[in-house]
Amino acid sequence: MQKENSLLVRDENNQSVYDQNGLQLLDCMCGNVIRRRFNPTFPFFSKNGSFWTNSTTLLLSSLTEKQKKFVGPTRNLCNYSGYESVALIPLKNDGNIIGLFHLADPREDLFTIEKIEELELIADESAAIIECAEEIIERLSRINHAAHVSKD
Repeated sequence: MQKENSLLVRDENNQSVYDQNGLQLLDCMCGNVIRRRFNPTFPFFSKNGSFWTNSTTLLLSSLTEKQKKFVGPTRNLCNYSGYESVALIPLKNDGNIIGLFHLADPREDLFTIEKIEELELIADESAAIIECAEEIIERLSRINHAAHVSKD
């Protein structure tokens, strides 16, 4: 749990590491998906930026050097934890990635590209709902704050 508590890359002083654009570096495949680092010509990425595999063991043993270089270092904790079918679906709203659906199961062969594309639609709808809920919570908070201030 401690290792998976954060995707942030940290240096020897436990400080966040930043890329050349001033963004915090994110670790593992989840970080690639969140930062939109994907190549749709690779069989484990969808054209919309999701990552998926039906066998993490097979995938890790079959990556080409080009794929390894592109993907960068990964922690492989899903595989070490016994998960074979894994899908990472970005939650996108208005062009922004606000989160990630992380689906993992020890069984193999749970996904098809059609299922991934359906999950991408669900993720986009979920992101819109989350953004709307955040706006409502913010408005209610302002109303609540104003009510308390006027009573004082």
